[in-house]
This record gives sequence, structure tokens and C-alpha cells, in this order.
Amino acid sequence: MITLFKVNAFMVSYVIVSAAWLLIAAVMLRSKLFSKLTAASGIIAGAAGIVAEMLEHISETFRIVAIILYFTAIVFLLLWVILSGRRLYNLGTNSHTT
Repeated sequence: MITLFKVNAFMVSYVIVSAAWLLIAAVMLRSKLFSKLTAASGIIAGAAGIVAEMLEHISETFRIVAIILYFTAIVFLLLWVILSGRRLYNLGTNSHTT
């Protein structure tokens, strides 16, 4: 998929980073340390980023849908970072008290 893009390095890196969010969140989904909401937020952020990038380059018709998906990815990424950061912070502080 990446080799088919006729775009600059930023666009390719966006797909790679979105795929990383998706993979990390998928692992979180199987973990008992993170909530399902946290994992789902990362999965939605990653998937929305990848789909938005593909739609943006398919046709001008899909550009508005791509923009909506970019904003969706940003909102869910923010939620994912906050939830996972809070959980990691709690894990770190709990390990010092035992």
C-alpha cells in the first residue's frame, strides 16, 4: 500500500504511525492492565488515520470524508493518550507503594 502512494514522506509516515497505534491498541485490548475503552480508542484512532489517508488519495469526492476521519483520529488519539497515560502513571505509583 505504501509503495502505491505518490506522496511525500509525511503522508507515508502518517500511515506507519497510524498502523503503530492500531497494533499497540490491539495488544492493549488483550491485556488485563488496560480498559477496553482505552484499547478501543487507540484502535479507532489508528484505523481512522489509515482510512482517511487512503480516501484522501482515491478521489476528490472522498476528501470531506477523509477530513472528518482525520478529526476523528485526533479526538480518539487524544482520548487514548490520556487514558493510557493515566493508567501507566497509576501502575508506576502503585509499584512504589508496595
